[in-house]
This record gives sequence, C-alpha cells and structure tokens, in this order.
Amino acid sequence: MESSAKKNRSNRFIRISVSLVSSVLVALILGLIILVQGRVSGVEFSPTNFQRRNFHFFEIPVLEQQVTPITRTNVSHPTLSFLRKRGFVTVFSKLPPRWDLVSLSRGLSGSSDADAELLMTPLEMEYWKSWSEQNSAEAKILWPVTQKLALRELYLLVPPLLEIAQSETNTLDFEDQILAQLRSDVVQLTEDLRAENNMSLADQILKDAKSDFPSVKWP
Repeated sequence: MESSAKKNRSNRFIRISVSLVSSVLVALILGLIILVQGRVSGVEFSPTNFQRRNFHFFEIPVLEQQVTPITRTNVSHPTLSFLRKRGFVTVFSKLPPRWDLVSLSRGLSGSSDADAELLMTPLEMEYWKSWSEQNSAEAKILWPVTQKLALRELYLLVPPLLEIAQSETNTLDFEDQILAQLRSDVVQLTEDLRAENNMSLADQILKDAKSDFPSVKWP
C-alpha cells in the first residue's frame, strides 16, 4: 500500500510538473508571438490643432485583442509648428483635439495608410515650410482651406490644392484657382456618391461646403 501511495504521489508530481512546464512554455511562446507579431503602432494627425503624435500597443495577433494600454507620444514637427506659429492655421484650444489616423502597422505585416496620410506625407517635406515662408500671402489662403477640408475628413481633396500651390505664385489668381478646384472636386465627389446611391453623405458634404466656403457659387 505504501509503495502504491508513493507511486501515486510521484505520478501526481510528474503530472503537475509537466503541466507547469507546459504552461510556462505556452506563456513564453505566446509572449514571443505578441512581442513580434502583436505590436501595433501608428501615426495620428489632429486637424483641430495641427499636431502629430505616434502611438503603440500590443495585442493578441489574429484575435486583435488588446493586451496593453495605448502609449501616445507627441512628435515635434517643424512644418506643423511653423504653420501654427505664423497663424496660417487655427488652433482650437478650447475644443478637445480630434485625432485622425495617418498610418497603422501590425507586427511584421507592414504599414497601411489612412486618408490623413494625403496631407501628412507632403508636410513631412521641408518644401512646404519654405514655400509658406516665401509665399505668405498664398499660404494664408491655402492652409485655412486645407484645414477646413481636414476638419471635414475630406483629405482626398487636398492633393489637387497642393499641386496648384506648387505651380501658381500669382496672388491675384491664386485664391480663384484654389476655390475653383475645390468647387470642381466637391461637385464631382457628390456626383460620385449619388451614383452609388449614397444621397445622405453627398447632401451633407455639399451642405458643409456651402457653410465653409460661402463665397463659392455652389450648384
């Protein structure tokens, strides 16, 4: 009987040991997977205060279940700082800042871009800080229009305006060209949305455009 009891205790000890080792191995493997493939990082842009920040956290891959708090870090950005300092954009200090996604990266799968990237990627270049310094009259026209579009999340309408700014330096014609391009793109966008039977969004975009740019002759 005593030998049988010892054997049972030995077997129980072995089972417990195997279970613990297995649990530790599973935890280590899961931790390694989360460390390598579970890191989520990205960039955000705030149209309300023209600032940029980075963020990261860890999640369980595939399940996309977050396992750590989000860490956010404000990033110094020379062009954004210059635009704020010179008053080319408005800082809505009394409103809680809104942050739009610029890009997102999950593990080793690479980065994917969001709409705000259409504005942030050009602003990464020193060119737009120099351009704004040398063309302050045009900058006072371009950046407020750009900010209004960003506040409406219409980042896709920004690149054509930047193309005009790169080629047009005649202040007398600049605002007319910017607003004409804006009108054309808004009208085209609303027509495309209506063709997709998205009437409510098309109507809202046109309504917002009329409110933001009352001097434009809208249809």
